[in-house]
Amino acid sequence: MTNDTIHFDVPLPAGAVKVWDWELPHRTGWAEPSRGFSGSCRVIEGERDTIQINVDGIQWSSGQCEREIRVYIHTDAEPLTPARARQLARALIAVADECDELATYDRVSTEH
Repeated sequence: MTNDTIHFDVPLPAGAVKVWDWELPHRTGWAEPSRGFSGSCRVIEGERDTIQINVDGIQWSSGQCEREIRVYIHTDAEPLTPARARQLARALIAVADECDELATYDRVSTEH
């Protein structure tokens, strides 16, 4: 019989606005307990479309976080104009910079 231990003394991921419960490896397939989280969300409204950029991620029981950027484009089938594409590009660069900065605040434990 195995006894899975989850480390609850791990601080929340930097910038997280929603954090899910810890899940054990036998449920996730990962090597250690983990929990999902959501961070910032940017919305760029247009006349005929809405672009949403979310930061989501996984935190491991060591405290290490892996962030990812998700982009959703809700449109009435119109292509992005060059101006909208530049707006999206600027927003994506800002979100990528945010992810890099937040990673400097994540505390990783060397013991577990």
